[in-house]
Amino acid sequence: MIYRTYIKPLLDLLVSLMSAIVLSPFLVITAVLILIIDGPPVIFKQDRVGINKKHFNILKFKTMKESSGLLLSYDNDPRVTRLGRLLRKYKIDELPQLFNVISGQMSIVGPRPEVPKLAQKKFGRKYDIIFSVKPGITGLSSVEYINESKYFPKNGRNRYKIYFSKILPQKIKLDIQYINELSFTRDAIIVLRTISKLFG
Repeated sequence: MIYRTYIKPLLDLLVSLMSAIVLSPFLVITAVLILIIDGPPVIFKQDRVGINKKHFNILKFKTMKESSGLLLSYDNDPRVTRLGRLLRKYKIDELPQLFNVISGQMSIVGPRPEVPKLAQKKFGRKYDIIFSVKPGITGLSSVEYINESKYFPKNGRNRYKIYFSKILPQKIKLDIQYINELSFTRDAIIVLRTISKLFG
């Protein structure tokens, strides 16, 4: 309880601040590349549901030509730009979320926040525990489904049905498991596993 209430928020702030400072040249270069290759805007903002079911704007580097249509992207999604595919492969598009952490909206590790339409599937007393902690840049379910688009057909059909029937129930179980086992050791392992899956 001490870790969750006091130590974790402090670590989130320190780690996100240090990471933003160290990575600032890389963030600027990425932003310039997006601006030159794909044009403005550089940052994509999207409404997500966070702790206590409060809404906030998650920040990402833009990776799509346009974001209208279905919410779940898939392999060979024509909306994703060539630069965007590279950014997504190594999760570079998620780095602006360091500023969500600095602002107190997110944590380094926690359940991934869903858009309202998908988050509603988690509403109800049974799953309220998921909204008792800040959402994370990475998390236990994020590591296990680090490339969830591979579970969808290449043409993207039926991805909502697949997500709701197969992926989301497993992610919910993993998120609840994470919260029940929340500790510094668990968070450290998840961060290391994330790095390993991305670059291993």
